[in-house]
Amino acid sequence: MRKTVLIANSNYPMIKRYNVTGARQINNIVVSSIIFLGAFGFLIVGLSSYFGVNVLPFLSAEGIVFLPQGFVMCLYGSAGI
Repeated sequence: MRKTVLIANSNYPMIKRYNVTGARQINNIVVSSIIFLGAFGFLIVGLSSYFGVNVLPFLSAEGIVFLPQGFVMCLYGSAGI
């Protein structure tokens, strides 16, 4: 259920503000964090394949050629972030 709050301000006479219930639930935060970490990993591996150096030691990009695999991983990582 949404709750409407009216806020009075000197510049704007009345502003409607909606409180959305469930926007900051723990499961939403966990899923967002997992997606962010996965996208960040894709981006780091794609950049590692471009530079030819492992940026993070536990993410190896030795077998990944930049074109086309590394480039697509960079795109997926950028889209996820």
